Amino acid sequence: MDHYCQSYTRTDPTSAASGLPLVTVFDPTGDYSKYPGRSTLEETYALIESDLKDAYDDLSTYEKSLSTEALTAATAPNAAYLNTYVVLAFQARMALLKGDYQTAVDKAEAVIGNTQYSLATRNTYGTLWTDDRGPELLFVPYGNAAQADYVPTTGSAWLSAKEENADYVASANALAMYDADNDVRYEWFFADRELSVEGSYAWAPAFVKFPGNGAFNLSGTNELRNLPKPFRLSETYLILAEAAAELGETAKANDALNHIRTNRIKGYKTQSYQGRELIEEIRTERTRELIGEGFRISDLRRWNLGFSRSIDYDTDYEETVSILVPAGCNVSYAPGDRRFVWPIPKSEMEANPQLEGQQNPGY
Repeated sequence: MDHYCQSYTRTDPTSAASGLPLVTVFDPTGDYSKYPGRSTLEETYALIESDLKDAYDDLSTYEKSLSTEALTAATAPNAAYLNTYVVLAFQARMALLKGDYQTAVDKAEAVIGNTQYSLATRNTYGTLWTDDRGPELLFVPYGNAAQADYVPTTGSAWLSAKEENADYVASANALAMYDADNDVRYEWFFADRELSVEGSYAWAPAFVKFPGNGAFNLSGTNELRNLPKPFRLSETYLILAEAAAELGETAKANDALNHIRTNRIKGYKTQSYQGRELIEEIRTERTRELIGEGFRISDLRRWNLGFSRSIDYDTDYEETVSILVPAGCNVSYAPGDRRFVWPIPKSEMEANPQLEGQQNPGY
């Protein structure tokens, strides 16, 4: 839904074929006339919200049957199984996407209210990425070190086990978001590497947020495997901050924003922002914290913003510009660009005749 549909707040959610084909009963058939076309976006959201409510209700019933000790273990950080707090975090995420800011605040505060969770400090932040463990990880799907091939090679989307190779380097404007000297995220997200390109070498800022957990290496090399971390407390704080700001609850929004920055930036002094400036600061912080985790295209679409990729590096990366980045890489997308919504794959269109005429605009 978040990739193939327009943002809920940027379209009429009741318009025909704005959502996904919905199937709730397994009923395979070769009769194409019974295949589902696209629903409305409102119907798609309603189904997800209904499923999440059922999940919360059933998990709540289960958790009430547990002893105090068992309940504490089931709802602790790094849980390998779902619990009510994970569902609450999911509901908060959905409410923010929908523009239901009061629900987003309520659900986010319910998660934050679990005192077992806390934001990683500067001293413990790195273990989120090297060990897949930390006090802010609400849910970490189980992975067996002896069967590491079942653990995704997340880092390989960006890097190679050979440090002279990388598929992506950080743009100049990505680097500029951070206080390089004091923000712990800069230390863990970017690393200078001497990369080999067509026989030449250049120092470049490689994106290393997913460095690989050594526990899942089946060979002597870093296989760049990390367990997924689909729900982190930092995202929940960012949801609270944004939703509260949209509701005009300035103090609550500032408190959430300052809490994140205090745990990420050395020597950070709390600030109090107002109005539009507050919204912009929260959006910037969300981008800093969640870079590379799959939220950006959705955020730009629902904020109705474009983006620019800059190669205006400082003198440290002169070779990066001349060797790594070909001419024309100062890319910009305007707000509302069709590419912020993905095309339905050709194979899907051909397999389901009911999708005829329901492709996303511009494809």
